[in-house]
Amino acid sequence: QSSHLPTANRLFVPQAQIGMHVANPQWGHAVGEKILWMANQQLSSADIRLDPPELGSLQVKVNIQQDQANVTFISPHPQVRELLDQQVARLRE
Repeated sequence: QSSHLPTANRLFVPQAQIGMHVANPQWGHAVGEKILWMANQQLSSADIRLDPPELGSLQVKVNIQQDQANVTFISPHPQVRELLDQQVARLRE
């Protein structure tokens, strides 16, 4: 007998990568582009690999209702959270 879970119970989380260092001034713009890509692909969540690799990945959740998007970022690294806080105004655009 197979102990495999039915496909419907498996969660697929798309993965993407931002190919620039988090210290790059264009990093916030690159994050915004990934969010737009997610919305266009109708993805509700994704893991974005960061550079440098020791920062791990940034978990992003997008909830779109009518014409508004609610985006949640999750990272265990204070440096990444601080950079996102600095980019909030740009990301809202």
